[in-house]
Amino acid sequence: MGDSAPLPIETIEFKWAGSTLPYVTIGPQSCRRFDAVWFVLDEPNEPRFSVYSDSTEFTPRIPGLGEYRLVYAAVSENFRTARGEFILTVQPSPSGWSLTPSVGDAQPNTQMEPTRR
Repeated sequence: MGDSAPLPIETIEFKWAGSTLPYVTIGPQSCRRFDAVWFVLDEPNEPRFSVYSDSTEFTPRIPGLGEYRLVYAAVSENFRTARGEFILTVQPSPSGWSLTPSVGDAQPNTQMEPTRR
C-alpha cells in the first residue's frame, strides 16, 4: 500500500468457504464467507487465492511482504452487489498475517490460519 501502485488483476470467481461448487445459495438475512486468501505454513511470504479458473493467468499474484488493499464484490441476479474492502498484511511470520476490514467496515479483525502441505 505504500506506493499505491495497483496490481493488474482480472475479474475472477473466488471459492466460497465450505463448498467445492462455484456457486452457493445464501438465504435471506444470512451470509457466506469466501476462502479469500490463505498461505502455506512453510511459505508465509506468498499469499495464495482459491479461484475457479482453468488458467493460472487469472490467479492474483501478490509480490510478498507488505500491506495490500483487497476489494471483493459478490454479484447476483437476486440482490444488490455486496462489496468489501480489506487490508491484507503479509509478514515473514504467519502470526503476523491479518485480513482487516478497511475503515467504515464493522467486521472484526481476522487472523490468518496456516495450511500445511
